[in-house]
Amino acid sequence: MRSLKKLKERVDALGEGRSRRYSDTMKVELLDAVGVLRERGESWDRVADALGVSCETLRRWWHESRGDRGTRLVPVQVAHTSAGNVGVVVTPSGMRVEGLDVAAMAELLRALA
Repeated sequence: MRSLKKLKERVDALGEGRSRRYSDTMKVELLDAVGVLRERGESWDRVADALGVSCETLRRWWHESRGDRGTRLVPVQVAHTSAGNVGVVVTPSGMRVEGLDVAAMAELLRALA
């Protein structure tokens, strides 16, 4: 993507570190590029490398631009089954994970938090 290369060159021209100041226009362009790259299935790290902006900065801008408040606790219910220590995790969005033991459920819940 040629425009992506030019955008990264413009970012690089701003210098290094915390002293970088992004114009509102550049932020919009970067967020547009983030949307395209994430839609293609690129990881946040690959997107950050492609654009020359830190992963955390891009994620923060992305979530702020969508009204997200970032990572937050969400309620989950753990359903117990009659199969001993095997449970089911159902998220508020409806994702259902079955067949996990207690340790695996704890790990999953930490990853979702």
